Amino acid sequence: MGRLGLVDDGPPVVFAVVFSDRTQVQVDRLPEGVGDLYAAFERLKRDLAERGYFDPARKKTLPRMPLRVGIATSETGAAIRDMVSTIERRLPIVSLVLRPTLV
Repeated sequence: MGRLGLVDDGPPVVFAVVFSDRTQVQVDRLPEGVGDLYAAFERLKRDLAERGYFDPARKKTLPRMPLRVGIATSETGAAIRDMVSTIERRLPIVSLVLRPTLV
């Protein structure tokens, strides 16, 4: 690390090198490890598991033929049109509930 002019007195790091189309090199210094967000996610998973939320005995069985289906997606766009037309064509008895979200 001395040739690069970097100080080697901190925590371990990972260097990401990106070559652009103009033969420039960009180096980003990233801290080594799983990251704060992933660590918080793992803590949440552990807490929920301790409360029994992932216990198979608590799981409900899915109905063989659902009568109502919820879709969380944008109100506009090809995705919602495809889902609605497919469900209406294949399962006309099913009612749809749309929860508009930003995607």
